[in-house]
Amino acid sequence: VIDWRRSATGDDLFVREHELQTARLLGIWVDPKPGFRWPDAEGTIAKSDHGVILSVALAKSFCEGGDQATVLGGPSRARGSSGLIETMLADLATLEAMTAPPPPPRQSSALIIASDFYGPLPAFQNWIAAEAGAGRKGILLQICDPDEVAFPFEGRVRFSEPAGPLNRLFGRSEQVREAYLDRFAKRQADVKAIAENFGWAFISHVTDQPLLETAFACQSALAMLDETS
Repeated sequence: VIDWRRSATGDDLFVREHELQTARLLGIWVDPKPGFRWPDAEGTIAKSDHGVILSVALAKSFCEGGDQATVLGGPSRARGSSGLIETMLADLATLEAMTAPPPPPRQSSALIIASDFYGPLPAFQNWIAAEAGAGRKGILLQICDPDEVAFPFEGRVRFSEPAGPLNRLFGRSEQVREAYLDRFAKRQADVKAIAENFGWAFISHVTDQPLLETAFACQSALAMLDETS
């Protein structure tokens, strides 16, 4: 663009350069499988509720600078901060259970995937490998219930798979605590390794922890990923 004001002062033409600003696009996905949506012991809130709150809040913050966000697999188009919360909440409610998130829009630059990651890990690993290969970075946000982390059960307890066929009764459930905790720690380590192998961030959240602390950790991780892009 010619700067006519400066050019009028002499015989030379001055050109004013404008840097092209392209809006970034954040894609979010909150695991819709029944186990992630199962309510806690009080029957009041599910792990997915924490995932929705954190993901939508982060998307809202992400869009305040003029960027856009969308729900992976949702019916609505990407949009900025205006009306974003209502649109995302509606889109997240339409998602159907699947082993890995649907493909993000081509212009996506960052992704937030919220799940407990108890499903088959190869599907998630292959999905992340494809997105990382396309230059996208993101966060694997693992959300767990306190009972899943501590396994406080004792005595006769029946464990059932939410909306599934698995069902098993333990006469002395405390006897399997150590083996369970070992498997839980290994699964968490495996998910973290997948994230780090592809340059993504891994953040864990337990539903009895303050949401604000996890939101701040995610926001800091997004900023660091953006700096390394």
